[in-house]
Amino acid sequence: MSNWILHSNLLLCALLCTVFSYTVHAQMPSGADHVTFAPVAAVAVAAGKTTVVRLSGSIDKGWNSYGLTPTVTADGIGPQPLVVQVQPENMFAVDTARTAVVKGVHIYEDEVWGTTVEKLTGSIEIDVAITIAKTAPRAKHQASIVVTLQMCDGQICLPPDDVTIPLTIEVR
Repeated sequence: MSNWILHSNLLLCALLCTVFSYTVHAQMPSGADHVTFAPVAAVAVAAGKTTVVRLSGSIDKGWNSYGLTPTVTADGIGPQPLVVQVQPENMFAVDTARTAVVKGVHIYEDEVWGTTVEKLTGSIEIDVAITIAKTAPRAKHQASIVVTLQMCDGQICLPPDDVTIPLTIEVR
């Protein structure tokens, strides 16, 4: 009978730990809750060529994210820079050299990081240069732009989070 009690207690402990971990995870705030992006119009482009798609977004008042340029302090640490990707990656690629934040970026002396950073606030616009693979078949493709950003409010920084924006790309 003591074996049964031991197994029951272990099972109860495992169940409580699972419920607790789901509850904690469900309550953890998400950076994606503090930024929104408008839908993006479909684009048409030839295989092997590059097109620029403008993302228009809004960051909640009191919150900020960081720009495309990585910042590293003397200690070798820094904020998570904005990262933009496009999927599926076998047909489309972001040209990072031609991708830029064109609105909402401010150069800022960040007291938390102790260095100058690119800070994104308020209304933002990002021009995303997307190169189409030469082998991409002629057709309408459902793609996604994935923006990875770290949201901060001056007191805390949330873990980096992904925001996905659907995009139709017609390869001509």
